Amino acid sequence: MVSFGASAQQVDEEAIKKELEKQGVSEEEVAKRLIERGYDPNNIDINNPTQLVEVQAAADEIVKEIKAEKLVLAKSQEPESIKPEFKKTIIEEDLGNAEKVLNEAPSTVEIADADEVTEIYGHHLFKNNAINFYSKTQYVKPPPNYILGPGDNVTVAIWGNSEANFNQVVSSDGWLKYPQMGRVYVAGLSLKDVKKLLKSKFARNYNFYNGSDFEATVSGTRSISVFLTGELANVGNYNISALNTAINALAAAEGPTDIGSVRNIQLIKAGGARVQIDLYQFINNPIVSQNFYLEDNDYIVVPVANKVVSISGAVNRAYKYELLANETLKDLLDFAGGLKTNALKKNVKIERFENDQLVILNVDITDSKTLESFKLRNGDKIEVSTISERLRNVVTVSGALDNGGEFSIGEGMRLSGLVDKIVLRDDAILDLAYLIRLNEDRKTARYEIINIENALNNRGSDADLLLNEGDKIILRGQADYTSKYTFEVAGSVRTPDQFDLDGGSEIKISDAINLAGGILPSATDFGYIIRKKPGSIAPEYIAVEVKEAIDNPASDKNILLSPGDKLKIYERSIYSDDTYVSIEGEVREPKNFEYSESLTLKDAILQAGGLKLQAANNNIEIFRIEFLNNNKTRVLVANASVDKDLNITSGGDLKLKPFDQIIVRTAAEFELQRSIRINGEIKYPGKYVLVDDNNMLSDLITAAGGLTGESFPAGATLLRQLDDIGYIVVDLEEAMRKPESSINMILQEGDILNIPKLNNLVSVSGAINRQLAFVDEVANTGKSNFVYENGKSAKDYIQESGGFADNADRGSTSVTYPNGEVHITKKFLFFKNYPKVVPGSTIRVAAKKVKVVKEGQEKEDIDWGKVLANSIAQATGVLSLILLIQNIN
Repeated sequence: MVSFGASAQQVDEEAIKKELEKQGVSEEEVAKRLIERGYDPNNIDINNPTQLVEVQAAADEIVKEIKAEKLVLAKSQEPESIKPEFKKTIIEEDLGNAEKVLNEAPSTVEIADADEVTEIYGHHLFKNNAINFYSKTQYVKPPPNYILGPGDNVTVAIWGNSEANFNQVVSSDGWLKYPQMGRVYVAGLSLKDVKKLLKSKFARNYNFYNGSDFEATVSGTRSISVFLTGELANVGNYNISALNTAINALAAAEGPTDIGSVRNIQLIKAGGARVQIDLYQFINNPIVSQNFYLEDNDYIVVPVANKVVSISGAVNRAYKYELLANETLKDLLDFAGGLKTNALKKNVKIERFENDQLVILNVDITDSKTLESFKLRNGDKIEVSTISERLRNVVTVSGALDNGGEFSIGEGMRLSGLVDKIVLRDDAILDLAYLIRLNEDRKTARYEIINIENALNNRGSDADLLLNEGDKIILRGQADYTSKYTFEVAGSVRTPDQFDLDGGSEIKISDAINLAGGILPSATDFGYIIRKKPGSIAPEYIAVEVKEAIDNPASDKNILLSPGDKLKIYERSIYSDDTYVSIEGEVREPKNFEYSESLTLKDAILQAGGLKLQAANNNIEIFRIEFLNNNKTRVLVANASVDKDLNITSGGDLKLKPFDQIIVRTAAEFELQRSIRINGEIKYPGKYVLVDDNNMLSDLITAAGGLTGESFPAGATLLRQLDDIGYIVVDLEEAMRKPESSINMILQEGDILNIPKLNNLVSVSGAINRQLAFVDEVANTGKSNFVYENGKSAKDYIQESGGFADNADRGSTSVTYPNGEVHITKKFLFFKNYPKVVPGSTIRVAAKKVKVVKEGQEKEDIDWGKVLANSIAQATGVLSLILLIQNIN
């Protein structure tokens, strides 16, 4: 236990931790900086007043340093339009995933409501890696307009009458040099022009028949440095292949921000010339990207979009768009994919902020001059309404006609003209029809009786009335006023159906059954007529003797059916219970059988695949239900034996009954060989059979000839496959040393014992400062390995690995032993007791859990003045915590 002198303040560790966390200071930060200043927290004498004052002053300065750094960090995180100090260099070898070659750009984006969109149309090009950029390690054939420069690798191939191959790199001053030809200046020329120039040069020294015998290509592109700035997701300097265009470079920077321009991006060449990049041109014609090839020290600047408008409603692509100064409403509609077919052109609504207020403008875009000249302003919201789907200038006709529905009417159209368009049924009643006509309020309606026959005979007269929009005409036919009667035959007949029945017809039961194809063999001899009585809700049930009605049609049992009757014949099966017999146990296919009086015990066994090898043919039990008075039941048990032919040899004349359960028992003490396996460092590894019920670990080692000289019994593992138990922690050394102890466990069938080779290493991984102890090649592996030394603790190995990292959770340090056991660091008061280390151990230091701040929860601001004042006032308390933690650990 650490004791403090009179000048030291007794403090609670957890309370100080919480206080430091609240102030934004951790004990790891303070302890680390004390070490940097030459104070070893493990060797501070807290009873030495002189040393205590020095350390206290150092701790005071450290708290001030942390405060100043926090303030600088807080300021650096304030939003800025551009952070000049931020640089990002992309190494070409890191671009290995950029394998997609841009073939075309997306042209449509599905958006339901433009007001919900935060980005401008064109930003989508840089989402989900829609556009990639090329790495130097990729071979992509440059196009003819590729501009060559120093560092490009040019390959010349000649075949045919002459054969030669040359591979040259453009020099730093822009020349290619070939034997016997002198130099050729190519920097700044397109690949197309360079090919033509080289062809003419080589033609003087080599014979080739035509142009197809000569080829010049760029087999490797140079690296260039470009700087991207402005409204970009990642501002900075990028080292990329010269094969990339400005569009590819924008993709490398993950594209513009939500307010970044997509129409006025500036490519500033090293010589000062400016090229405007319009991504809308690129979307419509990706070939234009080849006009934006880059050269070393080029700049790409993405300004803020100056004129952004949104459009919604009946357009093909509702979105936010950036417009150039001279572009109009027509240009916006073109960008939005044009109008939908149901767009209302006469009244396009535009919301606009003007003179500090929101105003609404209505524009008729059926006038092409207005459409082409109407200028939009930044922030305008355009809404294109849809045409109402209500049909106009139509009337509806229904009833006794073959082509009922909606019909268009022209101005002055009369009833006779409408009748000319329809096809009347033969039974249509023309002297009595109904007209439903809207009143002047266009909501309520009135009914009028009309005479179509008069209208046809007196065309143009008052009887031939004028039609109005929305009129509905109902025609009736003679059939509408005639009742239709049917009867139905259902149930156990071959063709159940419904049949017409005229009021004057006489149909009897036998006739109805014949119409339905006759009864099925499974039908009962009886049935019912379900008859609806006039004036009664409940039906009448009439029992009928079906067999008698069919056998004697002239008898009174052959009842006459009435309109609306339903004759139902029933199945016999619904009047009997499903019965079964089951068999299970030592048969190959346990199952249930439908019961039959002919089913025997031998039949049941054969249908279940016969008896298994381990079946006890002298111990077959049949459990039977006996039904007593009032359906009370009791269970009876019978025992039977069968011979090799499955004939009953005992049990009497046994006949199966419904619901019998047959169980074939297993032969007494039947058991096949039980095998286990031992692998690894044993003299005779392989498969072994358990010869009795109590074979133990030590027995297996003895049977296998004992351990080899390279064995590592402390790392032995036992896999138990029985019941999917899995790995069992074993202590093989203890089991062999004390065979009578419980550690010497009994083996089970399927066990696999693995004995590894001697492992004399100790591994350390997790939250460790490996960079302080090892070179990068070792530190980056994620763990460090040491030869085991007797007496060393887990903390000793951790210190040799570089010590605990700042984010280490020391209390969660664990040691995993070779046999799979995991021991966790224990804590008593302020002391940490690290687990023992044995050969083959793995030491792991867990990292602290990151505290997650929920969305909407604001982090409490830190008052660094109070932190500093409190830290100075309680410097002894802070120091006590440092001493306590470091001395214990």
